[in-house]
Amino acid sequence: MPTMPSFLKVDMRDLIRFAHLEEKVAKDLLETIKQVVATATIETHHRVVQKQPVFKGALRNSTKFKVPIVTGRGKVKTVSGEIFMVGNAALYGNVQDLGRGKGRKMPPHAPLRRWVTLKLSQGKLRPSRNQTHQLDPRRRTKKAAIDQATFLIRRKIGKNPAKALHFFKQAEEFGLARLNQLSNEAAEKFVNRLGR
Repeated sequence: MPTMPSFLKVDMRDLIRFAHLEEKVAKDLLETIKQVVATATIETHHRVVQKQPVFKGALRNSTKFKVPIVTGRGKVKTVSGEIFMVGNAALYGNVQDLGRGKGRKMPPHAPLRRWVTLKLSQGKLRPSRNQTHQLDPRRRTKKAAIDQATFLIRRKIGKNPAKALHFFKQAEEFGLARLNQLSNEAAEKFVNRLGR
């Protein structure tokens, strides 16, 4: 299952070497950095979720975050936060984020069938004026009509490229800038505290 990489990371090696920190001070710094990474990751996650397309909230509800992720030994640690999508929505999310090339295979039937059923029940799915494909009048059952409409939409999506939304990329740029800002503020406070 595809996931986004951990992209909000703070490596404490340089701070540790610079300050020659004692164990207690290193623990305080680690807690501060954890808070910084957690804040930046949560704000970035909120941004990712806001920019995602919405169909019944499945994609937004499948986007999760994990903080803090601490790796390393002794005083030298790396703290990171991760934003990722879980379940089947990860595939859909990647297509929405990165787009879809022309001539790719058709998307899966079941999710689009749910979408077609919902749109038909709301009266929002009607053939356009210039649409050459009309629903076959011989399809007398509602199920057969929905299956035909689903196939036509799947085929059209498979033939035509889909524009990339880049909601992860935009959020990543925001997240890195926010992480940098919060890290600088925390480092300044920490160094001032050591200087007293």
